Amino acid sequence: MKTDNLIELKSWILCTDSAALTLNNLSVDTLAVELSFDRIKDTAGVNYGIKISLNHLFQSDVLRLPDCGVIYLSYRTENIQKLDFVLEEKHTCYDFYLFIPASAEWTEIAIPFEKLETESSTRLKPDMENITGFVFKPHPCLKKNSKGRLYISTLILDGYEIVMLNKKKYSGYTNFLFSKSSNNCNKAMALHKEQKNRPIDSYGAPLYCIYPFHQLRINKHNLTVCCDIDTNENVDVEKGEMLRNVWFGDIFNKIRQGVKDLSYSGCDLGRCQQFNGTRESFKTLEYIEYHYPEIADYIKGQTEEFKELPGYIVNSFDNACNLCCTSCNASFYPPLSIKKGRRYIQQIEDLGENVKELLVAGYGDPFASAIYRDWLFSFSDSHFPRLNRIQIMTNGLLWNKDNWERVSRDIKKRKIDGIISIDGATKKTYEINRVNGRFETLLENMEFISELRKSNDIVSLSACFVVQKNNFREMPEMIELLNKYNFDSVLFSHIENWGTYSPDEFSEINVFDQKHSDFREFKKTYKKIKSKKDNSLKIFFDFEL
Repeated sequence: MKTDNLIELKSWILCTDSAALTLNNLSVDTLAVELSFDRIKDTAGVNYGIKISLNHLFQSDVLRLPDCGVIYLSYRTENIQKLDFVLEEKHTCYDFYLFIPASAEWTEIAIPFEKLETESSTRLKPDMENITGFVFKPHPCLKKNSKGRLYISTLILDGYEIVMLNKKKYSGYTNFLFSKSSNNCNKAMALHKEQKNRPIDSYGAPLYCIYPFHQLRINKHNLTVCCDIDTNENVDVEKGEMLRNVWFGDIFNKIRQGVKDLSYSGCDLGRCQQFNGTRESFKTLEYIEYHYPEIADYIKGQTEEFKELPGYIVNSFDNACNLCCTSCNASFYPPLSIKKGRRYIQQIEDLGENVKELLVAGYGDPFASAIYRDWLFSFSDSHFPRLNRIQIMTNGLLWNKDNWERVSRDIKKRKIDGIISIDGATKKTYEINRVNGRFETLLENMEFISELRKSNDIVSLSACFVVQKNNFREMPEMIELLNKYNFDSVLFSHIENWGTYSPDEFSEINVFDQKHSDFREFKKTYKKIKSKKDNSLKIFFDFEL
């Protein structure tokens, strides 16, 4: 079963900004939480499961829970054999628990507190005013790498319920706890309006964007911290100019200072996709203190300068590609020289001590670029002691068995995310949109990559699909194709004019324009896909119609 509004939680120590429990009278069906043994550790370093934390909800006298006696839980599971339900008090996981048999069907249970026992079988009743969260644990008989999904449709605390805003324009905002007798929607909407245009959560807590402290994007023409900030900063690596100096330089520090004082003076929140979208990069100080203590020390003024190296580097400095797609301007520019490309890599390795994640490549193709390809083949993790994940973003036409066998073992022992750009589900459309591409070759390689996904040699496989006039009707067919090849997700994105189209040409293909003759049909296709609930593929859109 898959629901239209399924939410996948990406952060495992969850505050109310990301916890996602449901409200009956909004168009929300379930919360999906992935369980595994490697997510959360107790004070002794023992893995115990995943937590849904409700800390902020207990700070208000108005929202304080009464002396409840029962928890009502409606749930079902996938690939989980058994579960324990645990209450958490003040960030410590106490041994109140109840064994919950997993169920493939929706199961409704009422859990009286007097049935929550300690391991010594002493019956204790929790103090509900001190409970800060809920923990669901996989049964210890499961293997260490076992994963599954827990779906929650209802969680009610004896007259109170969790309320969330799970519609596109409210995504990324805080969830709320209200008495069932109150007007939930109106209260939630009022709180939402207050936070909509300000970097705060619904309780007034400031939100800090972590990108300027964590992410370095090395583009062909500039260095920046996110897609929405044009810094005009660049380095001439052939003349010995350093990436490190830019990262710690005046422009980047000005952006960080704007986040610190909440003025966001180095940003344009009006055009920021994160701020106006899911706000995944916007975190409370409490969250940052737990996950990014160095950033928290800078924000709190405990350190005058931010001295942490980037944790995520997006490599987009070489545009060499085997395709000449009209939706991309990579072919407008000459590929980077081998000498200059190697200098970039040397400097990235110099920054590598704190890097946890790399993306290759955000521009061009990693197997077509001599620079990226040689790096993938000769990659040494000695420069990246903390590296955990590598994203390989490609058109897929050169990701074949021969090239994969040459990829460094130091890459293959990391978690690998495969991202393949595909702009057509049929040979005719694909080869029009992907100039110089061959559809048969793509399918052959997708078959090979699919086997890598089955064997978990890559941990995720996703597709990007740029929607335009000649392919929007193939969106459902694209979904079927990706399901066939074991893809985990697809992102349908709107087409942009990167200077490759004249205004008239772009107007002809831009089906997102409400004046376009095919707009109504496109909107129907979009809504049909969003309403489909029986598809295992996760479907994302960077637009709303």
